[in-house]
Amino acid sequence: MSARPSPTRRLSSSRRRARTSWDGATPRDSTATSIQRASPTPGRTATATPMASEAAVMSATRRRPGRGAIPTRVSAGRPGIVLLIGGSGPTMRRPRLRDRRSGRGAGPMGHAGGVSPVVWLSEVPPLRSPVLVAAFDGWFDVGGAATGAVEHLAAIDRVTGVARIDADPFFDFTQQRPLVRLEGDERVIEWPDAAVHAHAVPAGPRDLVSVTGPEPHLHWRLFVDCLVEVMDRTRTVMVVTLGAHPADVPHTRPLPVTGSATEPDLAAALGLDLPSYEGPTGVVGVFQARLARLGIPSASLRVAVPHYVTSDPSPKASMALLERLERVTGIDTGWAELADEADAWQRRVDAALADEPEVAAYVERLEAAADARAARDLPTPDDLAAEFERFLRRHAGDPSAPDEDSTDGPPSPPGGGDTDGPPPPGPT
Repeated sequence: MSARPSPTRRLSSSRRRARTSWDGATPRDSTATSIQRASPTPGRTATATPMASEAAVMSATRRRPGRGAIPTRVSAGRPGIVLLIGGSGPTMRRPRLRDRRSGRGAGPMGHAGGVSPVVWLSEVPPLRSPVLVAAFDGWFDVGGAATGAVEHLAAIDRVTGVARIDADPFFDFTQQRPLVRLEGDERVIEWPDAAVHAHAVPAGPRDLVSVTGPEPHLHWRLFVDCLVEVMDRTRTVMVVTLGAHPADVPHTRPLPVTGSATEPDLAAALGLDLPSYEGPTGVVGVFQARLARLGIPSASLRVAVPHYVTSDPSPKASMALLERLERVTGIDTGWAELADEADAWQRRVDAALADEPEVAAYVERLEAAADARAARDLPTPDDLAAEFERFLRRHAGDPSAPDEDSTDGPPSPPGGGDTDGPPPPGPT
């Protein structure tokens, strides 16, 4: 078996292509048809001469609101095949907390003299012991699943945009360029700031605070300082980070969500593992390490995205993350609202694979493996939510909370694992 290529280069290469197609002024030719052979690094492709043994590649485009055309990319289960499929189904809502600065004159400049990069836009509304949910576009966000989940939360009712984390000290703008658009006669620059929202959840046991944006390039420790400032200002009691990674899972089955928690009793309560990963990490891993030193409980949830369709935004993966978040916290996340978009995404992938018997056979093998894993029992949502509330009450020193030994935590879900490490590579 050949050595597995680096997942880091695969993801960064894929994101460069996506960024070029979104930001370009001229859409790609939607009628182009070509065959692409994957280079030794997954996600980096080169056009090859058509061959009868290769799958036909259909290149089409669809548009995101306000952006250029982007292809939907599906790669087959064996090396060397890449499919570009078209589709015009509904896309996930991607609300953005926009900074309407006309230049760099507003907001912190250089952040010298102890000026924080956190810019508070409004008063923080009264919140009930909120949980902070964070996701960052980048290494840990295959298919935009994690940021899509948090941005879905920001689109529901009773949400207030309370702050932004200024992008200036954290980004190389030649790599992550700001966007310019016109509002009437005014040119508006949109910087890659992180957005902070406060979410009132009247029907739930507590409220939410969300943070989302691109993963910063620079000064991660300063960026984590900003996150801690947000937690302090909003009186956050716990943190849940979200992520997504490519995996050998079929697009036709529910996408599995795994996770870890930093405290043994929280891990037992939620059916998660303790962190065990050692190696390169992202800003989420740095954030989790800081939380552990501060004694703030935290958990990470990460969804598995089919490795053969990672460039297309995946509402099905976002829905899986939101459903699991609701199960463990008891907070309504509105995950069912993404069901129609998830179905449309699955139909687009089905259509792309309809004439590819080799790929269809590979997906059938993945389905059999997924069905075998699903046969294991999972704890009920009510059990998980109750354990979560008991843990937070114990952590807050509530004397009425049951003792840890008085109740058995739910069993671990299948496929549990650490979520601070890099996305695992695809099949060789």
